[in-house]
Amino acid sequence: KESKDSKYEEKIQTLRKKVDTLTKENMDKITKLQETKTKLKSEFVGIDSIIDKVIDSITPWYLTPEVLERPTVVSLWGLTGTGKTSLIRKLIKRKTTICLKFNFVGNF
Repeated sequence: KESKDSKYEEKIQTLRKKVDTLTKENMDKITKLQETKTKLKSEFVGIDSIIDKVIDSITPWYLTPEVLERPTVVSLWGLTGTGKTSLIRKLIKRKTTICLKFNFVGNF
């Protein structure tokens, strides 16, 4: 019985380490998203709520891409010159920070 208990304890310790690692990785990712959000808000005026919505839309995909069964699609629409394209381009440029894949479709 003692050997079974020690095996279970080892498994529990291994699982705890994995959970701690995943938690740290996700916290790092959340921090990167928050930094990106803050940077974008400092570069764009008047579209803070749009930036929040875009970041909120990609957060589940960014944190747990292996869980999602479908791609995440974020649509931006609005009047010409409101910063939609610039926002996405800046977000793509920061991809070294948050490693995003985009299929950017411009005007057609």
